[in-house]
Amino acid sequence: MAVNEKKVEYSKNFISKTDSKDISHHGSPEWESFQTINDEDIKLRKLIINKFALTSKISFYYWNGEAEGFDGKQQYRFEFNTDFPKIPETEREKNVNYSSMVEIIKAGALEELTKDCDLEIFLKEKGFKKETEKK
Repeated sequence: MAVNEKKVEYSKNFISKTDSKDISHHGSPEWESFQTINDEDIKLRKLIINKFALTSKISFYYWNGEAEGFDGKQQYRFEFNTDFPKIPETEREKNVNYSSMVEIIKAGALEELTKDCDLEIFLKEKGFKKETEKK
């Protein structure tokens, strides 16, 4: 039996939160604002890792890296991506809509890949929408 792969992406929109960092050199603080993912998005990402990752190399600070899972029929890898819109420098302090994405690469028998894995079912329950599907 041949093992096949299928890539799917799910996304959900959130409203960012604004944070700031000190960019000063020698002396009085100079703060620069930036957009970051909101608390609901962070909670969902942690829940996904805790519930579905058998192994994980995902950094909780930068949210990069990938994790692996298995639901009994399909093995899969997944990673998180965030798509922030371009923001003019004068509007960095305003919260914006952004897209949080989960990219899944499933492996298994061809007939099993047509079915949703447990992670996909969970994402749909949490309001994520399927964006793309590639073999």
